[in-house]
Amino acid sequence: MLQKRYKRIYQIIFLLWLGPNFVLTAYAGLFYLGLIPMNNLLGERDPRKPDQQFAIPILEMGKAAYDADNFTKAYEILLPFAKAGHAEGQYYLGKMLDQGLGAKQDRCLATEWFDLAARSGFAPAQYELALAYRETHDGLIDSASQSYLWMLEAARNGHGLAIDDLSKGHGFGSFMRARTAHDIKIRHANWRPKMEPPVRIVRLLYIPSFTMLQHHLGAGTCREEWFS
Repeated sequence: MLQKRYKRIYQIIFLLWLGPNFVLTAYAGLFYLGLIPMNNLLGERDPRKPDQQFAIPILEMGKAAYDADNFTKAYEILLPFAKAGHAEGQYYLGKMLDQGLGAKQDRCLATEWFDLAARSGFAPAQYELALAYRETHDGLIDSASQSYLWMLEAARNGHGLAIDDLSKGHGFGSFMRARTAHDIKIRHANWRPKMEPPVRIVRLLYIPSFTMLQHHLGAGTCREEWFS
């Protein structure tokens, strides 16, 4: 009798774990299919460019603040540039959000800024986006092919780390078949970043050791450890 009771308790615990994981995975699937609105930046971008006479010196001030580890000041200076469409400002903003420097860490939002800069042709952002497609905590559905495509583009634009990764075979890893990699190279020959649609960000609640199933099924989260 006691054994049956324990078995019942284990079944309840398993269902309590399995249910939320399936719900979150289904939610991620709806995002991926475009059935749920996504991406925080769509309403935040400012189409107006800052006055070019003043833009470059101020942008350089923001980069100098970043290099001096004054991240709060760098974030304040670079945010208007990022919203106005400056790829370099978007890249630096992504770096700070990715690491929680000068602002609350938000790796999903960082990925969106990297994506905007990458599709504008900024090689460092293209490299970061290639890495994001390999991770499970940057808000993207894992994609070896997209990672390799962006790595090739970053290398084409002269990014040293991308060139080095590709030369060492790290650009796509052993999990991609040689034939698939060859097909992506062929596609890349006539591909341009502006042809790529915006990334599909999947922002899910992350509970360590609990919401794990969506990782196994390829759904990224922002890895916001609210319950850690």
